[in-house]
Amino acid sequence: MKQIALTTAFLLAAAAAQACPDYRLGGDVDYGFTGDVLTREREYAIQASGGQALTACGFQHSGYVPSAPTMSFRLLRMDHYPLEIRVEAECDTVLLVNAANGEWYYNDDGPYGYNPQINLRGSAVLNGRVDIWVGTYGGDTCFGDLVLETDG
Repeated sequence: MKQIALTTAFLLAAAAAQACPDYRLGGDVDYGFTGDVLTREREYAIQASGGQALTACGFQHSGYVPSAPTMSFRLLRMDHYPLEIRVEAECDTVLLVNAANGEWYYNDDGPYGYNPQINLRGSAVLNGRVDIWVGTYGGDTCFGDLVLETDG
């Protein structure tokens, strides 16, 4: 009986962990860009949604995101280019980014109201795979655009 209880507890913990944001799941699209290419704004139609509460996953931030990244990008030659990642949507969205060096970045309300914005710089942060989750503050769903642009 004790073994069954331990197995059940382990399976429940594993299921909960799988529901959290996981960069290993990869985003829907995996593009490769260099800093000079991103000097021209790139815009991607996305669906902001999320069933996973960030606070339940150990993050100190509010909002809900999907388990898999909304999009994943492979970035090269970003050494001298700061990258701006932002969302333009009609609902209150959140932005979660796992940078190339494994660091997590979050923003809820950027400088333009309910639309989040994150600015990243540095070769360790940007050279490699960058995973992006676009979620919502309240767990609802809406459509919008994910925008990437460097300051060239």
